[in-house]
Amino acid sequence: MHVSVIIPAYCEEHNVRSSIESAWASGASQVIVCDGGSTDRTVQIAIEAGAEIVHSVRGRGVQLNRGAAESRGDVLLFLHADSRLPERAIAQIEQVLLNPATAWGGFRQRIVHWNPCFRMIEAGNALRLKYRRLVYGDQAIFVRQTMFVSVEGFPELPLMEDVSLSDVLNQLTRPVLLRGPVSVDARRWLNKGAIRTTFDNWNFYKRFRAGTSADELASEYYGDNRCPASFAANSSHPLRTTTRRCQ
Repeated sequence: MHVSVIIPAYCEEHNVRSSIESAWASGASQVIVCDGGSTDRTVQIAIEAGAEIVHSVRGRGVQLNRGAAESRGDVLLFLHADSRLPERAIAQIEQVLLNPATAWGGFRQRIVHWNPCFRMIEAGNALRLKYRRLVYGDQAIFVRQTMFVSVEGFPELPLMEDVSLSDVLNQLTRPVLLRGPVSVDARRWLNKGAIRTTFDNWNFYKRFRAGTSADELASEYYGDNRCPASFAANSSHPLRTTTRRCQ
């Protein structure tokens, strides 16, 4: 079984190397970075780390599909640039896909921070996948290539593309939760505080379900179009541990 790991990136020079290296170490057959117009050293670093580069307009749904179009694997694994796969991630996928009825799923997470509130967030996200059958992108979605093609890939949305893909795939078969864990940078939660960020995420989800456009939500979620230098400037390691408390 050959697994292609696809990493959408935009100004992730402080993170992308670790993400790529984790994919190779886990047993990936191919690693693709689909860059959305980075103005930093993201592309150069990705090439140095052995990834294939695909260029795209910015937008996670578009970037994921452009990367998938260049893939050669039997299985596609979509990994955020600020996340790292565990060493046996591919082996875990291969094990569950021995069952022909299994076609897609995601991983348990480990948010890289000492505070116990993140353990609760991790547990909640695992339960969401297991019982609500909703897999977010930061859980490293994997799917058989044939199924991904059959549903015509991700909806090309700037946000909620993972929710929309989950909706479509759930009509075909239920996802599986792998033990992982995928290591996830805590920066999103630390930027505004874990409680506030979790509340905002649920609010975005509910508004999307109620009909708010993904473009409007993305404008609020991402703010301006600059590279996220405020994150990178506070980090000497792509998955840093900080002493800032959750709020």
